[in-house]
Amino acid sequence: MRFTGQLPTPLLFGAIEIHAGPLLGNDDGQGNILSVDGSVSGTVDYSSGAIVLTFSTPPALGDSVTVRSQIIPP
Repeated sequence: MRFTGQLPTPLLFGAIEIHAGPLLGNDDGQGNILSVDGSVSGTVDYSSGAIVLTFSTPPALGDSVTVRSQIIPP
């Protein structure tokens, strides 16, 4: 299952967290979204804020997909 979205910019490298029920992912500071168990993957463009998430197994019905990020302070 694939999700796309737009985050506020400019994004802080290494400060993105994805939560979808028990599924967890983080960015690696190089534009990749990864999880320890391989359940979440994707990419993020730190300049534009574009994010693409792929779940190896879809989140359960009723589980919200939450992305937490930090922007670079002015």
